[in-house]
Amino acid sequence: MTTEENRRHWAAADGLSARAANSPEVRRILRNRARYEVVNNSYARGIVLTLANDCVGTGPRLQMLTSNAEANRRIEQEFSRWAKAVGLAEKLRTMRVARAQDGEAFAILTSNSKLPTAEQLDLRLVEADQVCTPDLSVLTENANDGIAFDTAGNPVEYHVLREHPGASGVDCTQDSTRRLVPGRVQRLVRCFVLAKRKLDVHAPIIHNSRRLHPLSAPTLVQLTGFFFSVDEKLRSVCQGDGIIEAFAGVDS
Repeated sequence: MTTEENRRHWAAADGLSARAANSPEVRRILRNRARYEVVNNSYARGIVLTLANDCVGTGPRLQMLTSNAEANRRIEQEFSRWAKAVGLAEKLRTMRVARAQDGEAFAILTSNSKLPTAEQLDLRLVEADQVCTPDLSVLTENANDGIAFDTAGNPVEYHVLREHPGASGVDCTQDSTRRLVPGRVQRLVRCFVLAKRKLDVHAPIIHNSRRLHPLSAPTLVQLTGFFFSVDEKLRSVCQGDGIIEAFAGVDS
């Protein structure tokens, strides 16, 4: 039954497709608001950090189970040494925070000659803002902002800005975009799958949106309201005890 109260509650409901509802502008606004809450709201910050620490912990450990015990031990030691050198645990935790805060986490497997290990493989994180297509109108219907798909829905091309669009003096034009195409982008494709399947334990609710909004988006209003409610109560208690007046006197 529709009443005046729930009519106002559902006033913003629409029939947009998942892709239209998750447009670049909508995702940008949600990312900015979610980031602001995580930075300035201690409750939101604690939630995403707890999520990342619980999911990733101290990082992955390799366990070899071949018949050669000595080979198992040496390979496990080398993996541990490499993971520490590239800061694998820290990067995975950052990606898990980004998944909750920004909605997406991207990384590129690259070669780093400065690593002190025999394996030169490294992981370079890319913010969701940089994965975009400046001129989206030229793409086919199988493409979404920043990602092109084949007819089966597999990602075949990523468009990555050379610099973050929020940096000063950045030109977000077609010439400033790196097109990572099949053959040269296989490492990025594998890393995207890793970020989506291994770090995100929840499948997307709307599958054909392809680009995702922050997991914290449904809670932004509640988190903000809770923060202001607690802040107001603390101010009330402090004023009653004369604490605020005492600090005001010190500042003056």
